[in-house]
Amino acid sequence: MRVDLLYRCRTSLMRLAVVWVVVLTLPINGLSRVLLSVLGPLPCRAVRLAYQQIQRLLTEGCVRQAGKNQMLRAYYPACGHESARFKLEALVHQVHEGLKLIPSHDERWDVWLQAGVVAAFERWLDSLGEADLSRAAAISGYLSQARPETPERLRAWHLPTRGYSPQLC
Repeated sequence: MRVDLLYRCRTSLMRLAVVWVVVLTLPINGLSRVLLSVLGPLPCRAVRLAYQQIQRLLTEGCVRQAGKNQMLRAYYPACGHESARFKLEALVHQVHEGLKLIPSHDERWDVWLQAGVVAAFERWLDSLGEADLSRAAAISGYLSQARPETPERLRAWHLPTRGYSPQLC
């Protein structure tokens, strides 16, 4: 199963917003995966990676202690062993404490700019196996009332490059 499932959010919490992402590369067993960190609210019907959906749910859910506990209960089934549970607890605690340091509710996405929060997220993801990551993606989809996008639908959005790659520098 692929972990980078794309989800379409059906909630009406966010209508129009600016999307900011930071790309982090995480090495896993000699391979590397790209983690797109959410640095701003995504629009309501935006397609996003499962990692981004988890970050969105943690950012919105960990503002209060009750939400923090709810996130822990929700993602415990995705943790296959005790080590992953401890790392999940550390992640949720880091997000909760990081959100306390941010003065404005509108700037809560800045919590993912804090090194401790990103490191805790990386440690939790590294502690999960492939089946556990798929379970975490499914949990995030369930919590956000999202649905997986089909490869056919994603192919329809693909723009051909005709063999050229963009010059980023």
